[in-house]
Amino acid sequence: MLKRMTVAGEEPVSLAEAKVSARVDGDELDALIPGYIAAAREQAEHITGRVYRGGVWRWTGSDWPSGAIAIDSVDSAMVKRWSGSALVSVDGSAFVCAPAASGRGTEVVPVLGTSWPDLPSIAAGARVQIDFTLTREVSAVADCVKTYIQAQVAGWVNNPEGVTTRQLQMDPRLARLLDQERLWL
Repeated sequence: MLKRMTVAGEEPVSLAEAKVSARVDGDELDALIPGYIAAAREQAEHITGRVYRGGVWRWTGSDWPSGAIAIDSVDSAMVKRWSGSALVSVDGSAFVCAPAASGRGTEVVPVLGTSWPDLPSIAAGARVQIDFTLTREVSAVADCVKTYIQAQVAGWVNNPEGVTTRQLQMDPRLARLLDQERLWL
């Protein structure tokens, strides 16, 4: 399971850009719009399988990863394993973290010629934990992602009554904006 632990850096869309897209002139929504920007970015990350704001992401599993993990452009990784009583760090020289051969996601594998250490039994819970650190520059975020975020924010600002607890189908024109960014795992 992959989960964001911390965020770092700037959002891909600024408050000023979001306000222009939503046609907001005053500052009465300035406290609300950053939350909309973060929510729209998180939606885009969920849909595409990519990360658009830096930070630390954690993957946990009951065994060593056997294939690509759905996260791209990783700067570094820290691996921990269950020792029988606690999670302990695995020496960084014992594994390699690299883009998957398929071009989709990241693989964390033992160094060539070695294998992962055996994992002791545990009643329930993670026996492997991998923390991925990523940095993102706003300039590196694709325009289609920024447009998606701006459109979502504008929709929420201009139609707050449209927010509902029941399932709605996303506007297909909006959903297709992210297709070129999607990791098709």
